[in-house]
Amino acid sequence: MSTQRTIRDGLTYLIVNQHDRLIGQNLSQLHLYPGHQNYDDAYQEGCLAYAKAYQTFTQSPEDHPDHFRAYAYRQIKWALIDWLRKTKRQLDHQAASNDEVDPWLLTPDPKTDLAIANAEIQTTIAKLYYFSTPLQQQYLDLILREDLSNGEIAKRLGISRTAVYGLRRRVQEVIKYHLPELRE
Repeated sequence: MSTQRTIRDGLTYLIVNQHDRLIGQNLSQLHLYPGHQNYDDAYQEGCLAYAKAYQTFTQSPEDHPDHFRAYAYRQIKWALIDWLRKTKRQLDHQAASNDEVDPWLLTPDPKTDLAIANAEIQTTIAKLYYFSTPLQQQYLDLILREDLSNGEIAKRLGISRTAVYGLRRRVQEVIKYHLPELRE
């Protein structure tokens, strides 16, 4: 006998198990803090995303709490990113269609723009890592996180500079094939 979990069950599970820190972690990762103008709305969206994750989780959240928390974290993150994009789009449309509104009310929040840009960058980097080999991932780590030159990368990986150039070309091919939005 399988019982269908509901959104209400998910919200109850959120409150009872005090998993609201998952929402807080996602909000802070997107640079939305309690003083932000969209914080309360974003928090509510995060709660709904958690409840939907509870409802759609294929296993029992009670029996697999670690898997569920990881699943819920990802669902909350993507729901908040989508919500931020939608909110920004609505503000942009309002600004374009309504000339009589006080411009101060429609000024886009730079923190929201930054949060959306950061989320898009992180998503793109995650896609790039997904399609890369382990050696290409090491190369990306050394380039993106440590900002090393090709000569320094060659020393660190114990390969020739020519091999590093070949590795760079293969990463560029991954970008060209799997991430066409990055091509210039």
